[in-house]
Amino acid sequence: VKCWNFAKGGDCIRYIIQRMDGKGKGDWKARYDDLWNRKYDWAFVLLGHNDTKTNLKNDFKEPFTPRAQQHEMYDELIRRLRSRGTGRIVLLSSTSSNFDVCNHWVTSRLDRARASGKGISLFGQPEQMEAFNKALREIAARNGVEYADLYDKMKNSLDKPFMLRFTDGVHLSKKGYDFVALETLRYLAKNPAPMIAIFIYSVLCEIWIAACRCLRQR
Repeated sequence: VKCWNFAKGGDCIRYIIQRMDGKGKGDWKARYDDLWNRKYDWAFVLLGHNDTKTNLKNDFKEPFTPRAQQHEMYDELIRRLRSRGTGRIVLLSSTSSNFDVCNHWVTSRLDRARASGKGISLFGQPEQMEAFNKALREIAARNGVEYADLYDKMKNSLDKPFMLRFTDGVHLSKKGYDFVALETLRYLAKNPAPMIAIFIYSVLCEIWIAACRCLRQR
């Protein structure tokens, strides 16, 4: 199994489509230069916190990625993945947040932000993230792809405060990354690959074993 990670800091669905179109900006603009140099059997898409951030400039009411744009761009991403032969697509919900910490981070800097006129972003608003995940479920159903929940499981976990950095309440800690990895594995265990894929894998294993035996006999 080979895994390819195309994550970048501060990512959102809009930036993903821009990079696919060769219009990426900043230090990560070349991130997808070799994206299609190989075929992917499965794709996992995990976004949310940057799509749902709000800003002082809109009174912390409008998400960075408007809901209609979320639908449009996820549809486009799914279309592109399928056109390149990706057989299984799993949309992962956003992770949860420690909104008290997120809110404190912003309110402690609010006066300076207002004075500068530059605005300031607020992350982790539960209502924004839950609306994002609701839309994600609709997108998955409409396109016939999978949706895996991380948000509710993390939100209801007693360990949630330890899964997030205490400094901002939104970035994952090591415990948070472990949680995401384990929940993804649990999802796959409960939703295994189609039987034809398992059959092909078993056949390939038998061929490999037979080939190894032949080599040993030589």
